[in-house]
Amino acid sequence: MPVATPRVEVDVRELKNNLSRYPDRVSDGLEIVVTERGRPVARLLRVDETADRRPRLGRARAPAPDPGTPPAAADRRLGHGERPRHRPAPVTTYVDTSVLVKVLVDEPGTDRARRLWQVAEELASVTLVAVEARAALAAARRGKRLTPARHRRAVANLGVLLDQMGLVGVGDELIEQAGELAESASLRGHDAVHLAGVLMVEATVLASADKDLCGAAERLGLHIANPLAV
Repeated sequence: MPVATPRVEVDVRELKNNLSRYPDRVSDGLEIVVTERGRPVARLLRVDETADRRPRLGRARAPAPDPGTPPAAADRRLGHGERPRHRPAPVTTYVDTSVLVKVLVDEPGTDRARRLWQVAEELASVTLVAVEARAALAAARRGKRLTPARHRRAVANLGVLLDQMGLVGVGDELIEQAGELAESASLRGHDAVHLAGVLMVEATVLASADKDLCGAAERLGLHIANPLAV
């Protein structure tokens, strides 16, 4: 008889404020259900070690000019049609939460973030981005930067954008690399997780508005696309 996976519920704020506590628990087999005001919004699961560790990456589609308008579904998905053999391999752009939220919510850097999303050939991130983005959208609603109706539309559009990305699970390999990067690059826990994700998907470009994360990635030789850069 199969043994049920142990499960706990964690509020999104608790997860964000105490991120370093949870990766080891997930890697030990615990399933974490992320909640917002008591409602489940996401799950964190251990990556199957027998699965292919490099995700299928998503193709970018034109983002919404407004949180109320769903992103256009241009037919640029990975695997559509035949790629001519003489073309170079597509460039993978890793998108962190700071850029993802700018695509969804009008704020400084939004126009450049949306252009970055639109022109990217392949998009990737870690599953943590879904939780961080929900937390950021909830904060925007509480701060009255989003009305309740616009918040609901932004959350719906977040799901659409996540479907356009290749998402890396928080597994043992990523956790180990993130821990090493947190020490060697003096990064906060969530920044180290994102940088480990960049390296795992072998991204060429990091799209981020986080100065510490951009600096660490640049020192590793990655190209940086910061929508706030002058």
